[in-house]
Amino acid sequence: MRIRIYTEDSYGKPFFKRLIQRLKESNKAPRNLAIEEWICRSLGIAYRGKPSATLKRLKNYFKRDLPKYVEKLDLERLDKEATFQEFLKAIEG
Repeated sequence: MRIRIYTEDSYGKPFFKRLIQRLKESNKAPRNLAIEEWICRSLGIAYRGKPSATLKRLKNYFKRDLPKYVEKLDLERLDKEATFQEFLKAIEG
């Protein structure tokens, strides 16, 4: 799995590289990040199979569009999702 993280300034890139390395070294890196699932759940979109395929069909979604969806994430709803909780635990250290 590949994750692309976009940062607003030049300091963000080395920060996230070091954070990811630290997570890997501590064996705390989340195993199943389901970003498209989070988007679908946040938007109330039901899906079968790959959530990215549903998003592509309904929203003309491409992976490069991920940053546009950050503000649309329903953090209250996602707080109940196991994969989101795993992600939060990993970044909290």
